[in-house]
Amino acid sequence: MWYKHKWVPYAGLLLLVAVCAPTFWILQSQEGKSGQQESSLTTNIPSVESTPESSMLVTTTASPISPSLAPSATQATAVAGAATARPASSTPLPAIVPPKSPARYSLESSSAYEIQWALAVTTSLFFGPDGTAYSFSTPSANRKSVMQAISPEGKTLWRLELDMSSLMLLSMQFTKSGTIAVVSYSNESNNQNTVNLLRKEGTRLASWTVPSARSWLLLPNQEVVISTSTGLLQYDSKGTLKAQAEDPALNGQLNLGPDGSIYLQTLQPNGKFHRYMRMDAYLKPVWEHQMINSNPVPVQFTADGDPLLMESKEGWVRLNRVDGRVVQNRTVEGIFSYNMTCYADGCYAPFSPSGAASLAWDGSVRWSFFPSDRQYGATKSYVTDSKGTVAFANDGGNVFAFDAAGKPLFATKRNSPDYMNSQLFLLPDGRLLIYQDYVLSLVAPLSDQKKTAQAYIESLQPKPLGDLQFFHKQDLDLDGYEEVILAFGYPGAEASDGIGSVYVLRERDGKLEPLTNDIVRAYGVVELKLVRLQNLPHTYIYAQLSNGGPMNGFSIHEVAGNQVKTFAYSAAASGSGTDETKDSDHNGQIDGYVQHRSSYDVLNYRVRRQYDLQDGKFVWQRSSVTIPKYPESVKDVIDQYVALRILEGEKDPEIGKRLAELCVYNNAGELLLSQSDFPFELKMEVQESKDTATATVTNLSVNQKLQPLTFHLVKREGKWQIDVISI
Repeated sequence: MWYKHKWVPYAGLLLLVAVCAPTFWILQSQEGKSGQQESSLTTNIPSVESTPESSMLVTTTASPISPSLAPSATQATAVAGAATARPASSTPLPAIVPPKSPARYSLESSSAYEIQWALAVTTSLFFGPDGTAYSFSTPSANRKSVMQAISPEGKTLWRLELDMSSLMLLSMQFTKSGTIAVVSYSNESNNQNTVNLLRKEGTRLASWTVPSARSWLLLPNQEVVISTSTGLLQYDSKGTLKAQAEDPALNGQLNLGPDGSIYLQTLQPNGKFHRYMRMDAYLKPVWEHQMINSNPVPVQFTADGDPLLMESKEGWVRLNRVDGRVVQNRTVEGIFSYNMTCYADGCYAPFSPSGAASLAWDGSVRWSFFPSDRQYGATKSYVTDSKGTVAFANDGGNVFAFDAAGKPLFATKRNSPDYMNSQLFLLPDGRLLIYQDYVLSLVAPLSDQKKTAQAYIESLQPKPLGDLQFFHKQDLDLDGYEEVILAFGYPGAEASDGIGSVYVLRERDGKLEPLTNDIVRAYGVVELKLVRLQNLPHTYIYAQLSNGGPMNGFSIHEVAGNQVKTFAYSAAASGSGTDETKDSDHNGQIDGYVQHRSSYDVLNYRVRRQYDLQDGKFVWQRSSVTIPKYPESVKDVIDQYVALRILEGEKDPEIGKRLAELCVYNNAGELLLSQSDFPFELKMEVQESKDTATATVTNLSVNQKLQPLTFHLVKREGKWQIDVISI
């Protein structure tokens, strides 16, 4: 019978079999550059949700003091009783599937801010009072929606499955202690709502159903008040009805004051004008204010708790929170008060045309801003913090941020009506969360280190096109002058796509001297850091290498004169293998490394090589080869014998032991297989009897004229063994 077997290269090998007994030599292995395909520069933004991109309802940001206005409620005929506990489902939550990557945006008018991260969130989203973002998947056929909590650092904190029939009435409120309330439709006819009370850690406190609500409040004590077509209902934190005010005239919009007071905005009995009331603990009016509007209006609160009613398009009315009397009535020509937002020292409002204005409490305009591109209309989304920092977005998705004095901080430019629905949240430390077009991102001030790096970046030629990924300044070679290392990603790519360029500069006498380096090679650099080597005084640059697949390696570089030289390079030329450094005594200094190979370069055998740092160099110490079980057929015996002769240079004693079993004759002929023969293909013609066999082996390589080799084998104790190899 005939067999064909293909052999593939083992670099730098010369196999010489002069005798059948094992002969040893050291393998010289040079691992050069791989024919790696160039990495893609496509932006990949990770997802935190698993539903299709097309399913999303745009919602407004929930606020603990200004809940969203729900659609008109239908007639409710029943009042919910005690809460029914709903344990968390044991069914695994849906897997997270990344959606398509949206277009990136860049900051303008700023060298002090950066976009720190971005996530694709393909569902409705709300911001909590601490900046935690909450997303909800579109309910499935069995009325299940997955709620996720995302930290301001872009990390998923927890996921929880909730019962809901749709996202149409979905809204959230929060207490200062962290309790979360989620209200949604609970059935297909939308005549009931489900209230879910959750701990900030993502576990349930209680869940119950209520009549369809016009609006609702979560009180500081975790009680819930709802406004229905029949009046007001108040539930304790377990869902038990605690108080009820049966009066259809109390069907309206509820507000919660900063001090926990309950306010209600509703139509007067004549149905023509609205009134604004403060309610007591028994849901009875304390005072009421007659409004001039036939429609509900937005409400803000001052720092001391007085309500501000936007009763006119260009002004507001301030009420005393104790007795409801009017203490201020302001009109500011050109503003649009319905989108106004306030802080301790004043308010911000859209300012005609297409701008924004900072207003003092007396109505005077402190400063105003008008973007150069006004085609997308007035600003619509505002957020401010306690210090008066403000950010707003217009219909074109352009976001502008200012400090309280009107100094521009940064701007993002999209100029597209596709981004008209924006949600913003300002964190206390000045960072801004932006939710646009299914993408949640964080804009943050540059760290002091990055501000320092910016001065060096401006001196680089040519200018790097990618984002800064690594910056460090240190005297690496101890010559008295500091080196500056700057690494950048690929243009338009994410940090996870790796490093595309590295600059090393020496700062000497106030001048920067570029040092040549070859840190970025054929394999991608996925991480850069500084390391120390055992018993060596200098600091080295370490690059983690990868081909985006089964190869992971590294290179270590040292500053030598006016260049950066490679001190060590360990990465499989075959494109498959794992190499890693080791710190045997755990003192923070590298003292060796290990190579793992199992691809064609080692004939698909598993090989482990260890190198130790000795006298300032990495020196090979030992190798181990995982040898399969003893082969059963004539062909497999010859295959394993030739493979182990090739791997003999690994100097693993186990190879010698197996070779001694496979071949027992000491005066075999001569077999020459050189590096130039690879890849080659062996063809076997086997003639086999009960206890003996002969195999003629021919090399079918085009460029090789090797004479056929004859292997003679005998079977002893059930095993085939080679006793002669001849030409």
